[in-house]
Amino acid sequence: MPVMSITRDCGSRLSVGYAHRRDQQLAWATKQQLQEEASARSRSRSRSRSRSRSPSAIRSPGIASRNADLSGGPRVIKLSHVLRESPGLWDGTRLSAVERFVTELDPLPVVFRRPAAALQTLFLSNNSLSSLQGVQQFPALRVLSVANNLIATLEAVEPLSALPQLAVLSLEYNAVAQLPNYRFHILRLVPALRQLDSREVTAAERHACEGVLRREEAQLSSMCDSAALILKLRRGVQKLRLHAELR
Repeated sequence: MPVMSITRDCGSRLSVGYAHRRDQQLAWATKQQLQEEASARSRSRSRSRSRSRSPSAIRSPGIASRNADLSGGPRVIKLSHVLRESPGLWDGTRLSAVERFVTELDPLPVVFRRPAAALQTLFLSNNSLSSLQGVQQFPALRVLSVANNLIATLEAVEPLSALPQLAVLSLEYNAVAQLPNYRFHILRLVPALRQLDSREVTAAERHACEGVLRREEAQLSSMCDSAALILKLRRGVQKLRLHAELR
């Protein structure tokens, strides 16, 4: 489905061209930040490999240990707590909480509620998020980076459907990005998306999206029916064997 319809009059064509240039400028404006985050991830992995080779690695806490409480369970680190400790992470329209071990996008403090409605750029890479639940509190979001987290399922990214203006999204280095037809599922959730994982969303992808997902749903339904039939046949075989043994 096309992002916008170009009408015949000249004024509409000019407005479409302006919107396209504006979105291109937005994508370029965030490209450098995303590259910086990728460099930070690379440096972090290099430091981790260096620590694993040294004797002091046993004493150096990694992400897992830092995110564990004294009882040995996972430690919950909420975005609101990080923001209270470091309010400078937010400059009014942009919030960058990269590598803060955040595990939950909880409702923000009252003082940030109103600015949250106007937040346009959110960087949360290199954290410990397993779900995007809570991102709905940023309805004006245009750029979102949650690369290198713990997001593994399509259900975990469903809150993206509450972000109608989202244009640039990064989910790289999350397990969910390896699922079949991942890009099409994200496009169904966020039809206005222009860039996903540093790659432009093409017109061909938009056109094929619904057809691909309908075929996938049909295949899954057929697989479930086949699995149910196999189970039924196995139970029938078991009953026949039981009757044969009782004769």
